[in-house]
Amino acid sequence: MRPLLFDGSELLPSAVFAGADGRLASGRDAERLGLAEPGAFEPHPKRRVDDGVLLLGARHVDVRDALAAVLAQVRSQAGVLPRDSSVVMTYPTGWGAPRQRVLTEAAERAGLGEVYTVSEAVAAATYFSTVLGIRTHRPLVVVDIGAGTTDVAVVSCGTRVGVLASAGMDLGGLDIDAALVDHLARQCLLPGIDDPGYDRVPLLREVRTAKESLSRASYTPLRIAGQPAASHLTRAELEAAAEPILTRVGEFTAEVIATAALTTDRLAGVLLVGGGSRIPQAANILHQRLGIPPTTVERPETVVVEGALRVPRTSLTAPAPRIAAAGTSELPAVTPTPGSGRATRRRGWMRPGLLVGVLLCFVLPFATVSCGLPDGYGRADPGGTTTYRGAVLAVGGTPEVTGGHLAPPSRWREDRLAPQPLLIGAMLVTFAALAVAVDRRLRRKDRGRSHAVLAILAGVAAGLLVAGELVVLRLIETRVREGGKVPPDQAAGDFVGTGVGFWLALALLLVVVTIELWTRRLRRTG
Repeated sequence: MRPLLFDGSELLPSAVFAGADGRLASGRDAERLGLAEPGAFEPHPKRRVDDGVLLLGARHVDVRDALAAVLAQVRSQAGVLPRDSSVVMTYPTGWGAPRQRVLTEAAERAGLGEVYTVSEAVAAATYFSTVLGIRTHRPLVVVDIGAGTTDVAVVSCGTRVGVLASAGMDLGGLDIDAALVDHLARQCLLPGIDDPGYDRVPLLREVRTAKESLSRASYTPLRIAGQPAASHLTRAELEAAAEPILTRVGEFTAEVIATAALTTDRLAGVLLVGGGSRIPQAANILHQRLGIPPTTVERPETVVVEGALRVPRTSLTAPAPRIAAAGTSELPAVTPTPGSGRATRRRGWMRPGLLVGVLLCFVLPFATVSCGLPDGYGRADPGGTTTYRGAVLAVGGTPEVTGGHLAPPSRWREDRLAPQPLLIGAMLVTFAALAVAVDRRLRRKDRGRSHAVLAILAGVAAGLLVAGELVVLRLIETRVREGGKVPPDQAAGDFVGTGVGFWLALALLLVVVTIELWTRRLRRTG
């Protein structure tokens, strides 16, 4: 395993710049070009992942294209990869499915090939156990303080690493940089900083460099363009500016641990990673808030990416869909985990399988008239049972007489019911739900919508089924009351029952509704 180098550094800025010629520059090239034209420069497209489109200069740039420009530079630096190689990308643990989809689509546009994904927390926990060699079965807390976001996750570290609770917030090293700039402005060192024409890009770069230096030293000079003399920053000033932000990180970490219903004495430890963890004050504040000294490493910026390459393949999300044409996808945006083929096929057939089961239930009994009537019912003599199957009730037909108790034709009475529109509607809506369940185009276009539509259709079918059954039972009770001898101490409804087919069909429809709503909820929460 070796790191890629970008201009001699293991770290690649995610900045992008839209040139007048229509090309997107990325990394340090984008930072240099942005000095001349700040309006066409986006230093942190990750923070704009929800915006969809970025306005860079006079151009509207798809955020996926902006991310793809950065990833294309990674691909170029990696050189020619073997055909059997794959790419692993990490995403903030708090990112839901829509943000993950933007990331994987950007990777496709960058030509990265088969892309597996894993959350940053799982990757960091894997680094904790494999590289640091700390084996434990107790949960681990991962605190990742990056440039634009802070992600906190409670991770189980048993035979398989899994996230017990996680959350993220848009707070990180950039906010500390901004706090330092505000501090300098309050010290009257930067006249005109509030002027809209003031160029903050060089200043923020100088402040960031000074901040990184103060993680190793107690004092650093600060050179600001336009100032007659060099200024300076001290670690005390850095800590004063960063304290409110890092205190919020500590509180946020405690909240996530509480969400997992854990106390700090049940944790294996706290792993502090990300560039923001280089500030000594970050570990101190977490120690004070949680009572556990965090584990830090020499190169915290690369912990996640190194851990990602050590995550077992079965813990990764499967390759993202390949883009067949601009902006279109040939496969679902969320694909199953590799190594679980049998479970995947079972889940894939479950939706239509349940609905086919509902339709098959219509060949089973939906209503019965029992043998307790003294003079029988319809074509059944005393001691016989008349059975109405669901299909007979829906389209009309003659019920069955079971037990060999068919009365002589001279004693037959009318027992046939007219077609029942509500039950026909239940069958048709179930057919419609089945069509949605097997429609791959809808699932590819919008899986969340597919789950919602299927849940609604199954719910409507269940409602029509119940309403139709109630109507049928009332009709049969009326027939029994008008055409038979009901004992004086009993009611007509005592001899009319609901068949197993109805209960089974209703149960299957409710299972479909529950599964689809729960799956949609999981997708929306990530």
